[in-house]
Amino acid sequence: MDGKHKGYLTVTVAGIVDQDLLSNEYNSSQVLSFFTSPEVYSRIMGTDTYSRIFILANPELSSLPITDYLKSLNEKDAGFNYTDRVTEIAQAKNDAMTFSILLYGFIGVIVLIGFLNIMNTVSTNLILRTKEFAVLKAIGMTQNEVRKMIILEGIFYGLLASLIGILLGTALNYGLHVLFAGILDTAWVFPWASIGIAFAGAMITSLAAAIWPMYRLNKVNIVDGLRREN
Repeated sequence: MDGKHKGYLTVTVAGIVDQDLLSNEYNSSQVLSFFTSPEVYSRIMGTDTYSRIFILANPELSSLPITDYLKSLNEKDAGFNYTDRVTEIAQAKNDAMTFSILLYGFIGVIVLIGFLNIMNTVSTNLILRTKEFAVLKAIGMTQNEVRKMIILEGIFYGLLASLIGILLGTALNYGLHVLFAGILDTAWVFPWASIGIAFAGAMITSLAAAIWPMYRLNKVNIVDGLRREN
């Protein structure tokens, strides 16, 4: 459909590019871009005027003369608007880096709090059961059997924590995708990698929380353990 009259024009497509003019890779923008001559553009749009002009400068040469000229046009006529895409990209990268530092710092604090919470809960639970373990040793359980039982408890805690965390995290991930579906046109992908990291982290944390008090319990003899009051 041309710029003046409603109708269709036949054009010849010489080829399809792999990347946009000002980007390094293919993008999913819904804006249709095409490379053509001024004559073809005038025939399609019905005018030979341009509302925007993109200038791709040679990176090996200084772009200062071009920027100075465009700035002078803007000073002469407020209708001209000049934007330095290189500066915009650099600023966008800087903003993205700042956001990433804040985001991952916040995530790191949450992970640290969760790690310490699991360590404290599991360790305190095992230490408070010192008398129980002493009774088990008194009735015939060996040190290795008690150690295996503690490790199995740590594995159970890790499985339970990872199961609850995976279910809640996946539900929240899908909920956020649905919430921003109108802004980000992307398909939801099941977060296998995040689930694997969360599962491994929960198991390692729970095992570490079980192993640390286990060595402390090994040093307590049966008589002292039976006398201890929780």
